[in-house]
Amino acid sequence: MQDVWIPDLRPLYEYLSSNAIISAHLKVADFVYSDGCWKWSELRHWFSSEILDYIVACHSPNDVLGNDTCLWRQNVNGRFSVKAAYKSIFLLDVPHVNTGWKEIWNNALPPRIKHFLWLVMHRRLFSNYERVRKRLTDEARCLLCGGFHGIDLHAL
Repeated sequence: MQDVWIPDLRPLYEYLSSNAIISAHLKVADFVYSDGCWKWSELRHWFSSEILDYIVACHSPNDVLGNDTCLWRQNVNGRFSVKAAYKSIFLLDVPHVNTGWKEIWNNALPPRIKHFLWLVMHRRLFSNYERVRKRLTDEARCLLCGGFHGIDLHAL
């Protein structure tokens, strides 16, 4: 539910009905019967008809199709490469971010630090408040101050 598996959509948990309370650990396979057919009654309960239209166009997970594989959309062959990631960052066309990124990229920092700084520059770090909203955790309080904040600084 947290992975993107339908082209042109974000992860399915972002499309859940407003009254839906669902386990974050559910998988797409949990919505498929053992014979390979979709569990439409359950899907109708959780998702709008617009999302169901996307789902109906997808093959349900089954052994005949083989195992799931991860694909990197920014590369034609579906494989991750630093070159493709680098190009996709610069296609963002955000001049002030691109300038800062060049300084980080040319620095002798470990890759994980470069990645962390990229997340900070693009405001992609989530505070606990945001993590609860995205159903990634149950604790919304800031671990440092104990407050409920959606401010980026509380993610740092």
